[in-house]
Amino acid sequence: MHQMDHSGRHVSAGIDWQPFEDAVGRIALEISEIAVLGCFEPKPISSCYDDELPRTRKAILRARHGKLARFSDHVNRNTFLVACRDYADEKPEEHLIIGYGFSHGSTTKVESLHHVLGETGTVRLPEAVGHLMWDFYGHHESNELLIFQQPPLQSDQLPVRQFAAGVPQRPALS
Repeated sequence: MHQMDHSGRHVSAGIDWQPFEDAVGRIALEISEIAVLGCFEPKPISSCYDDELPRTRKAILRARHGKLARFSDHVNRNTFLVACRDYADEKPEEHLIIGYGFSHGSTTKVESLHHVLGETGTVRLPEAVGHLMWDFYGHHESNELLIFQQPPLQSDQLPVRQFAAGVPQRPALS
């Protein structure tokens, strides 16, 4: 059961969701910052390792319908982003592709991904995917989430932000 306190925060018996909402807010801000900075990038991402691209494209197809697609060998951030762009480009429905990885030098090594298929003009983050993202991100300090949405939205329209606004209550541990 969801309740709101006097400041508008979600409150559940024994569960403080504020850290989750703060973290999602920071993620949304980082995504917005990256999107704005990307507009000024003189050389947008266009290169990647040839052997990684086919594996990433296949993983995007395997990850549909809520399945988590894992890579036997990690792929780099650039490959993930190029494959997402190539897959979702000019499709009428919206796509949300989440890469789960860890920082490795100046890149991110992606170990698995989720692919959420939306409709024209909308995509909704499934509750289970939102919880997995939260659990993964908080599990280790080097963990990173790569969130690709086609077409890109403003930070206040991100499905992750919408998910945080209506965080479902998890059963209390006894």
